[in-house]
Amino acid sequence: MSRASFLWNTDVDLGLSQLLYVLASGDKSVDPASEDLLANPVQRISECLLNAAVDIGQFWRQLRENTSKSGNLLTSPGPALVHAGCSELLLEGVQRRISGLLTDARHDFNELHPRLSEQIDLRSRPLRDRWETCGYGLVRRIERRFWGDEGSAESWGTGQIQLTMIQPARGGDGGADLSAKKVWMEAVLTDVDLHIPEVLRLTWLVTSLLMERSLESLDLSEDSREAYRLALLILVLNVAVEFDLISGELPPVSHAMKVWRVGHQDKADTLATWWDEYGAGRATLVTNIPHLTTVLD
Repeated sequence: MSRASFLWNTDVDLGLSQLLYVLASGDKSVDPASEDLLANPVQRISECLLNAAVDIGQFWRQLRENTSKSGNLLTSPGPALVHAGCSELLLEGVQRRISGLLTDARHDFNELHPRLSEQIDLRSRPLRDRWETCGYGLVRRIERRFWGDEGSAESWGTGQIQLTMIQPARGGDGGADLSAKKVWMEAVLTDVDLHIPEVLRLTWLVTSLLMERSLESLDLSEDSREAYRLALLILVLNVAVEFDLISGELPPVSHAMKVWRVGHQDKADTLATWWDEYGAGRATLVTNIPHLTTVLD
């Protein structure tokens, strides 16, 4: 069984980078005061990126990823610019301008929310309490069903995983960062969805990271990795029913994919059909994932 341990913490800079990403994507935030504060710097940075022929969406995604790894928003623009295709000739000037805008935005944001880390910690307590009650059991059951009794002994390994809580930007979101050994989630006080509790989002993210770690050394195509992720998703939902975390009928797979922002919802019916034939009641799920890869193609 997995012997991973979990360390809870908060990260204000990562939450700010998530909020910047949400606003740059054109989505509405659940934090209108911060949205009003940051709308102008986001627009100015995006215009700067556009003028430098940099992939805007890629920059904001990479800025968030770099901040997750470093814990510091202000060290992240340079690598994000390089990753998003900024030319070497323009890099220094663009980085200087964007770093200045981010420095000012971060200062103003921290003034608006002077005790945010403490507030995030308090907001995350209900989720943390629920995780302590059922999270470890969920992970063990999912691991055993995914790999089988014989394969689970070393499948997800050991080591510490950070469970990093951030201030809500979308009102329910999260991600898994394998290289940083970190799962991050928006600290919402109540379940975002009536049918899928937030502890299941956390379970999905934790088991996704553990699975990716076990697959890291394998030469798998992106189609195969997608099949692994979707097989894990539908397994998490069904184990949740076994734990009485989902009451009544299992919600449509497409609904969970939408709530957790996983994959393309047009593949949900194929995934559900595969589960009925190859997943439900099977002691070992992993042996049937190659078939899922084929039918999803």
